[in-house]
Amino acid sequence: MGNETGEHLKQKYLDQLNRARAEMGRHPVSGIDPRASNRCRIGVKVEMFHQQPAGQPTVLNSVFHRWLESAEQPFERHLAVTDKWQQLEYGWLPPEGVGMLTLRNIEGFYQVVPTPEERTEVEERVIELAIRLAPGGHFALTQENKSPWSVGDDHDRDFLVTPFARIRPGECCQFEPANLEHVAVRCRRGKAKAVLLLCPA
Repeated sequence: MGNETGEHLKQKYLDQLNRARAEMGRHPVSGIDPRASNRCRIGVKVEMFHQQPAGQPTVLNSVFHRWLESAEQPFERHLAVTDKWQQLEYGWLPPEGVGMLTLRNIEGFYQVVPTPEERTEVEERVIELAIRLAPGGHFALTQENKSPWSVGDDHDRDFLVTPFARIRPGECCQFEPANLEHVAVRCRRGKAKAVLLLCPA
C-alpha cells in the first residue's frame, strides 16, 4: 500500500509539472520549446582545470545553451588591438542587447620555431579589458589610466578606465556585457591580433 501511495504521489507531481510546462509553451514530456525551430540559440562548452605537480586536478566544467529573443546575425570582427584604449565595435547590435561576448587573443601561434626573444615579445602581447567608469563624465586621472577616448564625432577626452580582465596570447574571455558602450580594450605592450564575436541577446 505504501509503494502504491508513493507511486500515486509521484504521478500526481509529474502531472502537475507537465501542466505547468504546457502553460509555459513547452513540450509536456521533454521540456523542449516547440518554437525552438524558429529561434536562434547560443551554446558554450568550457572545461577548466588546475593541477599541482603531485596531485589530482581540480576541474570545473560548464556546458549550457540559451534560446535567444533576437533573430539578428552575430557580429564578428578581426581586430588589431593597440596599446591605446579603444571602444569595442558592436556593429548592428545594440550595446545593451549583446547576449554573449567572446574575445580571443590569437597571438602565440607560430609558423616556425621562434627564438627566445621572439617568444618573449609575443608573450607580452596581453590584451586588457576595462570599464569606462562614467560615460560623458570627466575625472582626475592617474598616469597609468590616462588615455584618449573617442566618443562618436566628439573630440577626444580623457576618461578614467578600470581594467578588469586580461587575455594572454592563445586564450579567450567570455561573458555577457550589461552595456558594451562602457567596455574598453587595449594591448599592454605593442599590438595584438584578436577575434571578437558578439551574439545577440
